[in-house]
Amino acid sequence: MHVFPQILRLRRLLVARLRKTQAIPALPTPTYKVGNFPFSPVKDREAGQIRQAAAGVGLNWDENLRLWQRDKELWLFPVGIEALIGKVRFSRLGIKLAETHNKGYRWQHEAVIALASPDNMNAFELTPQEAEEWYRGRDVYPQAAPVADDVLVYFPASTDWFSQTDWFAIEKQLSA
Repeated sequence: MHVFPQILRLRRLLVARLRKTQAIPALPTPTYKVGNFPFSPVKDREAGQIRQAAAGVGLNWDENLRLWQRDKELWLFPVGIEALIGKVRFSRLGIKLAETHNKGYRWQHEAVIALASPDNMNAFELTPQEAEEWYRGRDVYPQAAPVADDVLVYFPASTDWFSQTDWFAIEKQLSA
């Protein structure tokens, strides 16, 4: 391996070039068992209901992601991995969308961060003072009450908030 620092000069980044000089034999097939995939696909009818409930709180995804279920957990996996299920061992794959419970769904923070859109009607912007209280773990009592029980709470991190919005989570707000 030869390192060429003159190719790209960024802070603490070196670019290396590797040159293949001869063919090498293929790797042997793995000796471990892949095991059963612990998820099952969600039926189309139920998936439509979940998608509608998610859209109601501002979470949307395209057809490249498909809903899968394990116990009471709902996950989104890329459609492209379905051909590899049972052949490849996966770790940390997909987005945990929600957990089901008696009254509906408990949406997960990672799904909100990945799938929320700032132009949703349930998006609720915090002022700098409210965001400070929120980050300290205190209750927030806004001047104008949110229009719905489930809202996307966010604080614009800069003036270019559309691309750098800090989404916190879907929270129950002011349920009396």
